[in-house]
Amino acid sequence: MKKNLIIAFSLLLTAIQFSVAQQRQRLNEGWEFVKNDLGGIWEAVRPYKPGTPETLPLWEKVTLPHSFNATDAVQPGVNYYQGPGWYRTMLTIDNPYQDGRILLHFEGAGQKTEVYIHTQKVGEHVGGYDEWVVDITDAVAAFGSQQVPHAQKVYPGLCTHATGGNPGAVGRSALSASGDQPH
Repeated sequence: MKKNLIIAFSLLLTAIQFSVAQQRQRLNEGWEFVKNDLGGIWEAVRPYKPGTPETLPLWEKVTLPHSFNATDAVQPGVNYYQGPGWYRTMLTIDNPYQDGRILLHFEGAGQKTEVYIHTQKVGEHVGGYDEWVVDITDAVAAFGSQQVPHAQKVYPGLCTHATGGNPGAVGRSALSASGDQPH
């Protein structure tokens, strides 16, 4: 009985440690998307007022996961869009850990993705729809605000059955605040 109580207490402490060591916020809502290339990152993150020329191109509101080839890539005899697409959102940064890290966790994006915090490129991933993480701590600190513009440029790959027919896509994302110190 005493041994079982010690094991249960140890498991409880472990669970508490993991819940305290990292906070995670899903980022599936509040995204905007444009299905073309931009002149540069500034066009994705610049401030604008509705109705002004800076609102062009027109961004479509989307939730993640999202595929910009969901329909055209699977229609026989149709030339599907093979250019890049851009996603953007505003991140609210609330890291309760002094000197902790801020991570963007992607559950998939394909086939090549560039990640930006404001105008600073913070990471790039090449490959299919596997999970990957980008540390954005330094870029957030350089921006100097808790409201941080974030953008991603996604380049689709070839449409094959292996890619599920959706080569231009972004999977679910999450923002993590970690008590871990930089290595």
